[in-house]
Amino acid sequence: MASQVVRLYLRVRHTKDQANYTIDHKTFKYNNDNYVFHRIFSKETSQQDLFEEVGRPLVDNIMRGINGILLAYGASGAGKTHSLLGDHEQEGIVQRALEEIFQRAKVLRTKKNIGVVLSCFEIDKERIRDLARILSDGKQHFGEESLEIREHQGNVYIDNLTITQIDSLHEALHMIQEGRRLRKAPDLNVESHSLVYTVFKITVSQKEMNICKAGTLTIVDLADSDSVQEGITKTLESLRHLIVDLQQGHHASSDESTLTKILASNLKHNCLTSVLFHINNSQDKPSHNTLDYSNNCYSHINNPSAESVVFKSQQQIMRIRKLQDEILDLKHQIDKAQEIHESKLRGFGDIIGFNIDIESVINGNNMEKEKKNIESHVNSVEVLDEVQIRNKRLELKLKKNSKIFEDLQKFESKNKDRNSEQIKTLEDQIKSVKIEIIELNEKIQENVRKKLNSRTEELNQVLLSNHMELEEKAAVIHNLPFTLQSIASDMRAVIEYKELGKSELEFELSKKFQQNEENHSKNMVKIKQESEQSLKTLDSKMRGFETECNIYIREKCEKIKRIEKEIIGLYNLFVDHDRLVKNIESGVFNHGIKPIYITIHDIPKPPQREKFPYLFKSLMTNGVLTSSKDNNFIKISTSLFTKKYVNTKKNNLNTIGTNFRVTFPPAEKVVEIKPDEIDDEEKEKEKEEDSSEKSLILQDEAGKLQQKALDLVKKVKLAKMTINGLEQRSEELDVEIKKMSCDRDKHKEMYTNLMKSKIESKIVIDSQKRLLNKYII
Repeated sequence: MASQVVRLYLRVRHTKDQANYTIDHKTFKYNNDNYVFHRIFSKETSQQDLFEEVGRPLVDNIMRGINGILLAYGASGAGKTHSLLGDHEQEGIVQRALEEIFQRAKVLRTKKNIGVVLSCFEIDKERIRDLARILSDGKQHFGEESLEIREHQGNVYIDNLTITQIDSLHEALHMIQEGRRLRKAPDLNVESHSLVYTVFKITVSQKEMNICKAGTLTIVDLADSDSVQEGITKTLESLRHLIVDLQQGHHASSDESTLTKILASNLKHNCLTSVLFHINNSQDKPSHNTLDYSNNCYSHINNPSAESVVFKSQQQIMRIRKLQDEILDLKHQIDKAQEIHESKLRGFGDIIGFNIDIESVINGNNMEKEKKNIESHVNSVEVLDEVQIRNKRLELKLKKNSKIFEDLQKFESKNKDRNSEQIKTLEDQIKSVKIEIIELNEKIQENVRKKLNSRTEELNQVLLSNHMELEEKAAVIHNLPFTLQSIASDMRAVIEYKELGKSELEFELSKKFQQNEENHSKNMVKIKQESEQSLKTLDSKMRGFETECNIYIREKCEKIKRIEKEIIGLYNLFVDHDRLVKNIESGVFNHGIKPIYITIHDIPKPPQREKFPYLFKSLMTNGVLTSSKDNNFIKISTSLFTKKYVNTKKNNLNTIGTNFRVTFPPAEKVVEIKPDEIDDEEKEKEKEEDSSEKSLILQDEAGKLQQKALDLVKKVKLAKMTINGLEQRSEELDVEIKKMSCDRDKHKEMYTNLMKSKIESKIVIDSQKRLLNKYII
């Protein structure tokens, strides 16, 4: 079984606002999965565009006498019935196909006799229900017995199926509309799924002279694929096996279901099969199942180049068959003419009175003399035919006269006396008529003799020409085996030429393939070397950068440790100073003398947490402060800086000699402070000022170090990003290299297929030209 042409299409019904699919020419991407079709129809596709792509090739084929099948597959709500039958505003493929058929039939009826036959039926649970019979009865018998499938001489047909002869487009559309109305409604207990297969069969027969051809278009509205019934799933699975077997050229197994049995009868001859899949993007699971089913139906053998080769070979085979049929018809006509000629000769011999053996006449030595005798007898027979015609006319006249004579006798019986004279006259007339007849016979015989002599020569010439034609045809028949031998030798030469061409092509392709592989390997080596060198340079740079960062971090860590030690020393100095201030205020420092009150402006302020966060952090890490809330700074600030001198009016500072006197209102005792103590206090203040300045400098340096550390971190991140980018680039290069290798393989396959198709087409065309030149001449 030759591989048949199968085309897979997809139509998408878009209902969501956001699309979860993409269409790239013939590839449909759905949820990160790719599916390939002959053509994909989006939501913008109209019914007319769908018919032009799917329906018109099928109509073209049936008008050429090639069968066609259209299957609509999909889940419930995917749009199968809308594509096939449409609605009042937009007609479907069935109606548009019928319109196209009747338009072409109107043009061709001037040259040919064209008939259109339509039948429609349903398959429900492997039972066949005739919709046309229901239409004629006007009653629906859902419980009636189903029709049976029978087979006769290898052809499958449905017994007692109503086949309607359609004379106009209006009748066909009315029948389709009524058949759609009479379809079985879905069962409400099965979640409104359609469990019925609806089939429309359109047959177009054409007759011109003695040549007849017919093509059948079978359109099937399949049951919903998301049905859970076992029978539906079994039928769809057997249909999938049938489609795959058709593409691969295997024997199609059709005994698994009723639908495949019916379709297999159209698939035995040349047939174009189209499967139109439907999905609804709002139904994720049924859409995914439909796409998986289409992917399982797809065979890699079924590509456009193979499809064109199949169609070309089919057309060539059809042409050769037609030529062979014409040769057989010519032979048959020659045999018929010879038989008719021989039967005529025998009949003429019987009429004349000669028993002639025609074979001995044809093969004998005295053939020419006997032919002349036969021709003379034939001429005499033709003259005798004319004589017989005249005799018949005379006999008719005699019959009329006899009738008149009988009437006269009746009249004579009544009036003998009156009619005696008339009878005599009639008798005289009869005698005269008889005499005329005799004279006419003599004249006819004389004319026959003259005409026989004149026509013998013409018959001799005709017989000679016929004899020459017979001898030529016999020579042709005798030379037929030699011509067949020459054809066989030509075919052998063609096969040898084909094999030589194949070997040369294979050698050239192998050379090109090796060159491409060498170039590809060189490019791969270069790319790898460049990538490795770039990675090595980046690695060396990163290592140098890491060493620099480590050295810088070590130096800064050492500086930070030194700064922390200095900060801790300053903190301890500030604590001692705070303790001294407390002792002065409490009187412990003066050994019981009245305490000295110091104003807020004169008391040194401790460092604040908001201004010196790094200082507090280092103190926490070194254990100087126990917690962030309860620490020595808070105690110091509460003891030193929360005092408010509301009653203070004036502070007087009097210096007399080497003694200082500090007074606060109200007036109290004078506290004397020695000059050495004052010098110590001034030194401590200077130290505190220096320490505050150093702390500020250290704080600035710490901020700078922190900023540099952040910059280093950013640089490290950027380096990592560049490394990741280089790795991604290398991965992308690997992917591109793989794609280039795949494209190279595809181009190589396409080139080989094109070259093979060209060689085969050239060989077939040359052979056909030779055959035509031999047989037509």
